[in-house]
Amino acid sequence: MTLATRRISGNNSGLYLRPPKVVVVHSTRSGRADFSDAQELAATLAWFTNPNGASAQWVLSETERVRVVEDALIAWHSAYLNGRSWGIEMTQPTIDRPYRDGHYDNAALVGRHYVSLGVAPVWLPFWNGDDASGFVAHQDTVQGRESGKTDPGPFDRVRFIASLEDKMTDEEFLKQLNRVLSRARVVATLADGKTKQSKYHALGWWIDLLRRHHEDAAKHSAGEAHDHEIPAGRTGEA
Repeated sequence: MTLATRRISGNNSGLYLRPPKVVVVHSTRSGRADFSDAQELAATLAWFTNPNGASAQWVLSETERVRVVEDALIAWHSAYLNGRSWGIEMTQPTIDRPYRDGHYDNAALVGRHYVSLGVAPVWLPFWNGDDASGFVAHQDTVQGRESGKTDPGPFDRVRFIASLEDKMTDEEFLKQLNRVLSRARVVATLADGKTKQSKYHALGWWIDLLRRHHEDAAKHSAGEAHDHEIPAGRTGEA
């Protein structure tokens, strides 16, 4: 399956200095309560190609996953945090418009893509631009709070994070783990203690996830009933 249902060329500021470790989740918020989901998507894509506008790596509607800016390029979605994060926009004309199953399905696909690039499958309650790794609401970034942002609003964080882990095959999971282990070995050669501490903290999450993943697999193989649980402190709002 091709991840992008279509592609456009949106506003960007050139190459990242290093790959981001955080994905900021936004909603489009045109303010047009009369807009359908398709109209909201069209208006957003027009704005994201306007030189006076904004942009993100992806715009996700109920039915589409539109690649706007390539992952190697800096999109315009979080002001001074742009150079340290990727951005996903969910179509939502107004804050009271609920997200549909299609939004969550598309967010899961794109979210797993970023997990494959090394982003931790966790929801961050707040992000100030530091070396944390995971997914965060625009309203819970330091820039979003300074600007009074309220997006993505009523987005089900627990459902989203669960979708990143539940659909991951053994092969995909081990590929992610190997990527993180390789990155940790590289960081171990650096002299920056703070960086090493941050990297090994992220590595701890992956080791814990690996343990739980294989425990779940063993229970299912034995025919036991098992409800997937998300560890406290890994997801949800602050």
